[in-house]
Amino acid sequence: MNPTRRRMALAAAIAAATVLVSATPRLLLAAGVLPDAAQPFVWSDVRQTYLDHLSGGRLPYRDAFFDYPPGIGYLAGALALIAPDVVAYVALWTVLVAASAAVVGAELARAAGLRRALAFWSLSPQLLLYSGANFDVLPTALFVGAILLARRGSHRAAMATLAVGAVAKIFPAVAAPPLALRVLRSAGPRAAVTALGVFVVVVAVLWSPSLGGVAPSTVSTLVQAQRTNFDSLWGVTLAALNAGGVSGAAQIVGIASAAGMLLTYLMGSRRGGTDPARAGLLALLALLLWTRLYSPQYSLWIVPFFALVPLPWPAFAVLSLGDAIVFATVYPLTLTHPPLAGDTALYLYAGLVAGIALRHAALAATWIASWRGTRAG
Repeated sequence: MNPTRRRMALAAAIAAATVLVSATPRLLLAAGVLPDAAQPFVWSDVRQTYLDHLSGGRLPYRDAFFDYPPGIGYLAGALALIAPDVVAYVALWTVLVAASAAVVGAELARAAGLRRALAFWSLSPQLLLYSGANFDVLPTALFVGAILLARRGSHRAAMATLAVGAVAKIFPAVAAPPLALRVLRSAGPRAAVTALGVFVVVVAVLWSPSLGGVAPSTVSTLVQAQRTNFDSLWGVTLAALNAGGVSGAAQIVGIASAAGMLLTYLMGSRRGGTDPARAGLLALLALLLWTRLYSPQYSLWIVPFFALVPLPWPAFAVLSLGDAIVFATVYPLTLTHPPLAGDTALYLYAGLVAGIALRHAALAATWIASWRGTRAG
């Protein structure tokens, strides 16, 4: 095996192992044997969506509401049919997520070197804390794959991969316009229209089967779009406005977040630059900085870009610290039964706010560094 393949294999193996460590307490939770002391810190969306929507042979959209877009929903339905119980279902998802993380680790090692792949993915705190809790590693792998294909000049393949990622979880779609703009600059209008057309057609073809049934995927998409998570910066802002008695607080937060996202997105898109990774990063940061729905695992989306794009390492350190603080505070606040109250809850919420602030400061610093690093043309 040549040195490059050895580095790729090592990064892949370590990423998969990190996912397995992350998933182990979730498997114990699914089996009903997780120690009581660990339960306020262990959440599994994989387990919970199965219990809430898929047990008893139900299929997403056709038979029951499902929280995620169809790319995840189709896989969830298929695995629920195969798995005899919730433990097997969580185990099957663990294998799939570990394989996705391994692919990202291997590709980052090839594109950026082993050290960067390990530091900014395979051994990252985000992969350890959050990969086993949700499905986000899979669309992240597709997003990274699309960016690397675009770097190699495979525009149509990049757009097709990006579309599959957007069907799995919508966030990869933010990169489609800036990537199409770069195709326009490098290969002309016809190539750009073709690339964007590939994206639209693949999304339409893959999404359409989920539009029938008792709870089509559009229902869950609208539900998510209307939410403001209390553990996002905008959730904290909304809580502060409500506490201050500000009328129309929800509308103020909604308008501010939408306007800020649009402005930041346009600023990043117009900045130019030739690197698809930097273009995709700016688009993704515009979403993360302003979304009202920021869930803890969303930080997984951005971590690989610290390997692909020259960014200040202190921003990653602050992001990781913020994510660790959020992990240590948000789950005890939401998973403890009966709910915590009094000084304990107050101190945990104060810690959560501090973690959110650190996370957001890191995202802002990363956006500034990336925006300054682009060059028009």
